[in-house]
Amino acid sequence: MSEVVTLLGTGEGQSENRDVQIEILPVTPETGLDQIEELLHTASQKGVAARKISNCLYAEAFDCRKIDDPKPLYEQLQELRDKVVGEWDRQGDLVIDFSSLDSLAFTPNCAPFAIYPFSARMCVDLLIGSKFYVTYLNHNAVGREFENRGWVVEQTTEQLTRQGNKDAVMKVRKGRFHVLIPHADFMRLQMEALRAKTLIEAYEVKFKQQGQGEEYFLGVFSGEPVVWD
Repeated sequence: MSEVVTLLGTGEGQSENRDVQIEILPVTPETGLDQIEELLHTASQKGVAARKISNCLYAEAFDCRKIDDPKPLYEQLQELRDKVVGEWDRQGDLVIDFSSLDSLAFTPNCAPFAIYPFSARMCVDLLIGSKFYVTYLNHNAVGREFENRGWVVEQTTEQLTRQGNKDAVMKVRKGRFHVLIPHADFMRLQMEALRAKTLIEAYEVKFKQQGQGEEYFLGVFSGEPVVWD
């Protein structure tokens, strides 16, 4: 707690014996939260809804109060999921699923649903679990987004996991600038439907600041109010 208070109060501090800085980056984030909201609204009427949000993310929404017979809905979801997530699996990509119900436990890498840019009623439904959504994040597709924009993926999620690295999800490089992407950034991709493009833009800012070596920082987007207000 002392480390967190120092970090928030001064903008810099230590986390697990590592120097960390909070930096405000000139980036306006793009998310798919509007599509998540649409799925939740559809689930309010039909019980379930699903959609591919981006090249990296697939989402399913549920309203427990509207599901009378789950079997046909489950079969429908399985068919829809197989077209996207199944194809990712078949091509050997690493896909991680995560539910908003999991976020109701203590998960410091997630924004609280109370501040999501949804209606108050929708936020309450998420908080009490009567509505929830599940997202499937394709880690390899995120890596390909980086590569398409001139970055090199030095270590994938699988490689870092095998090494026992619990601090980062992926390691990328541009020039001599190496970035260990923390779990918090990938959690934003997963639960806030943050576009991989936005994450890359943030690291591009750091690269243009003549970043060298390996850096650890917590990026805050200057255009954040556009999403959350």
